[in-house]
Parts: sequence; C-alpha cells; structure tokens
Amino acid sequence: MSPRDALIGAVLALVLLTVAVSALMLVTRLKEARAKRIHPQAMATSTQMAARLENTQPPTTTAISLKRRCSSMPWWPLLWRSVTRLHGW
Repeated sequence: MSPRDALIGAVLALVLLTVAVSALMLVTRLKEARAKRIHPQAMATSTQMAARLENTQPPTTTAISLKRRCSSMPWWPLLWRSVTRLHGW
C-alpha cells in the first residue's frame, strides 16, 4: 500500500466515522425529543438542548456505544482498525 492510498483510507475512515456518529446522535436526540414531546424550537440553541435533553454522553462513551451497535456490520472492523491505528489507541 502506497502512502497516498494509506492517507486516502484514513481520510475515508474518519469521514465514515463522523457520519456514523452524527447519524447516531441525531437518531438518539430525535427519539428523546419525540418521547418527551419537545418542540424543535425549544431546542434551537445548544444551551436549550442541553437543558432539555437527558441522554447526553461524553464523546468517548458515544464512540464505544457506536462500536457495540455496529460490530455486526461487515465494514465495521476495517473502519475501527483504521481509526484506532490512526489515533494510536
């Protein structure tokens, strides 16, 4: 694997991870907002959202939760290995 291919793979892995975490956060927040019947305008700013929502987690917890939820997907091990190697975890 050339350095260029490795760099493209790492960038792609980070983009996919960002999309996956963003989608997970969106789904989690929408479920909670619907369950509590919170109007979207009541969560217009991050301060209002933090005050109304209870299910807020630190980023590390979110990444671990994402790993557990996605572990059965065939592309997941490759993505997880790429990200952990990149960050030296």
